[in-house]
Amino acid sequence: MLLTVQGFSQLRDITANLEMSCMAKETCQNSHKYLSTVIKEVSWEKMQAAGEEEADVAIQAGEVDDDGITVIAVVTDGAWSRRSHGTNYNVLSGVVIRHF
Repeated sequence: MLLTVQGFSQLRDITANLEMSCMAKETCQNSHKYLSTVIKEVSWEKMQAAGEEEADVAIQAGEVDDDGITVIAVVTDGAWSRRSHGTNYNVLSGVVIRHF
């Protein structure tokens, strides 16, 4: 449910359709809070390791500026057109693309 951005109500509906008992709302919320923390921590560790690896690759390739700082190409993109987490939110614009 966490990975699909669903909440307790959706979990209750799914388990009811499967004729399964459902955990208590408080248990669901506590599990969500715990898993969110773990996912955030693991994600940060993975991003840190990836950044260190990219820096090593840049150094080996000689991609270092005059101050000795590694130069790493970063490409990002993102889009947000509509979200409804507690409130219905529609953005007027929503795409960001930046290349260096």
